[in-house]
Amino acid sequence: MAPKFLMSEQNLQVSSLMKAFGHEEASAFEIPDYIIFTGGADVSPSLYFEKPHLLTRTDQSRDYQDFCSVIAARLRGVPMLGICRGMQLLHVAGGGTLLQHITGHGGVTHALRNKDDSPIKGWETLFVNSTHHQCVPVEETSDYDVVYCSHQGTTEVIVSEKKGFVAVQFHPEYPNASDESVAFFEELVKTKLGGMM
Repeated sequence: MAPKFLMSEQNLQVSSLMKAFGHEEASAFEIPDYIIFTGGADVSPSLYFEKPHLLTRTDQSRDYQDFCSVIAARLRGVPMLGICRGMQLLHVAGGGTLLQHITGHGGVTHALRNKDDSPIKGWETLFVNSTHHQCVPVEETSDYDVVYCSHQGTTEVIVSEKKGFVAVQFHPEYPNASDESVAFFEELVKTKLGGMM
């Protein structure tokens, strides 16, 4: 039977991508196999007790909705998948902070590497898109099972079996996503998220 997903915020591009992987969208009356947290506004720094940067733009109602969904998912043992803002949200919901503004990641592509800057086995020449100005501090990733970074050292992928999530900073659903990055994302969903269902 195909895995069923629910999205915290409707996103047709993400929905289409997951359906292309053979997954199905759950109805409002079903408990899904996993929940997807997609891109959007910056996660409010008030959630990790910091003042906002001048360029921080938040959506408090979305933050509230998403945090409630994270709590509900954890209580029910439902795995979570984060994309861009979704990755940052899952990190903050677990007690982490964010670097509120970084440069060099708007509308570019960059290599994806292991945390120690070595190539990822089987994905030695992997490049992903980049459209963010905030990120998870790499020094806060020691408790995660998997951590991949850009060649500049910014956190791009985190996996936590204990916290029940897989999250990526890049956008595999965007038209400019390379076939290789989409295949890499599909493998993460299948092997890492699939193992949590």
